[in-house]
Amino acid sequence: MTRPGATGRPPSAWTWRESGAWLGYQWLFGAAFLAGAGAVPWLVRRSVRVATGFRAYLGGLPRPPAGPLVWVHGVSLGESLVAFALMERIRQEATGWRIGFTTTHPDVMTLVQRKRLAEVMGYAPLDAACFVWRALRRWRPRLVVISETDLWPGLVGVARALHVPVVLVNGRISQKHEAFWRRVPGLAAALWSGFRCLGVQSETDRARLLTMGAPAAAIKVLGNIKVDLVPACSPEGLAAARQWRGERPLIVLGSLHPSEFDGLLPVIERLVRQAGCRVLVAPRAVTNAPAWAGRLQARGLAVGRRSAADGWAPAHQVVLLDTVGELAALYALATVAFVGGTLDPAVGGHNPLEVIAHRVPLVVGPHVRNFDDLIAELREAGGIAVAAEAAAVGTAIAELMADRAAAARQVSQAQAVIARHRGALDRTMALLRPFLGLPTAEQAGGQLESV
Repeated sequence: MTRPGATGRPPSAWTWRESGAWLGYQWLFGAAFLAGAGAVPWLVRRSVRVATGFRAYLGGLPRPPAGPLVWVHGVSLGESLVAFALMERIRQEATGWRIGFTTTHPDVMTLVQRKRLAEVMGYAPLDAACFVWRALRRWRPRLVVISETDLWPGLVGVARALHVPVVLVNGRISQKHEAFWRRVPGLAAALWSGFRCLGVQSETDRARLLTMGAPAAAIKVLGNIKVDLVPACSPEGLAAARQWRGERPLIVLGSLHPSEFDGLLPVIERLVRQAGCRVLVAPRAVTNAPAWAGRLQARGLAVGRRSAADGWAPAHQVVLLDTVGELAALYALATVAFVGGTLDPAVGGHNPLEVIAHRVPLVVGPHVRNFDDLIAELREAGGIAVAAEAAAVGTAIAELMADRAAAARQVSQAQAVIARHRGALDRTMALLRPFLGLPTAEQAGGQLESV
């Protein structure tokens, strides 16, 4: 058995520039925390998240059970789905290990508790060295796994000082990330030196990491784990939604932001009144659901909310999905789906793979920088429809509903593209195996290959 943690690129000594940048970051973070400390009592009284997570923010994570522990971190729901898949595999393959999970999102915390994927969980500590050190000393992990994009120099730096290996999985480096880290090269160098491995989704991510100063030897292109995930929903939930849809076309507008909802309001009305569709609207932030329901009702539409007892009532023409964790599976019932964040240039698009996994024709807007490599492949193959603005989204949906042969061709081409990316979960788990004291691919007679 390989000793846990005895693998990957060993951390090198920090240069004076890296040390100065990291200490400067800590000074600024500490100053900002002290400046805002006076607002803490007010926040505790008014925010459930702050009230329940305050101890964890200061590093006071709950005590874990005895045994070796891997700390898995996923900030948003999408990143946490990747973390969930890895936690399930760790449970299957590294049976003696305990799992600790952190996030910054209360809905993600609820999902982890429901799925019982971790022995211990909490909100991620603030990135001041004293809080991170306290959290690491309480959990004493032998490995820290960070999903996708949540890069914190404090956590990585203190873990490095305590000789705890840190691994990035399913890393996605956007243009905004690249621009930011290139402006602070000393801090970026300190950050990258704390990672034993940087597992990323694509060659574009690798190239961006290299321009940001990450060491080439640490970077592994493993593909996108989300390609391998199969969205699940309760049979009762799908059955109720299917009954509500009936024989009518169903259009799912997923992960919408406020500006997108504004632009798509007339599209929703036309789909209901002229095309006879049912429309499922999923706000990116479920707190928008009450206001959006009122605006739809003001247009004379019959609107339900998924969380209500009569959420799937047959009389509702539009249903607002004001729950968390169901959208990915409900895409399976769609005739055509639109993925949000793609009409808002400030967002850059949300995950299209959840739609493609269900073989549903897909429409997106023009702003797709978060998935630019994948969208470029899909566009070249004819596996996606890209609309320039909100009105064009309605036109693209209508065309796909009218020409089912064209819709079927789009789905077929999308499946061919996605097939080339499968296996990322296995490759990522192979990367983690030595850190968990499990036999490596070489020891088993195979080898770890990048895509």
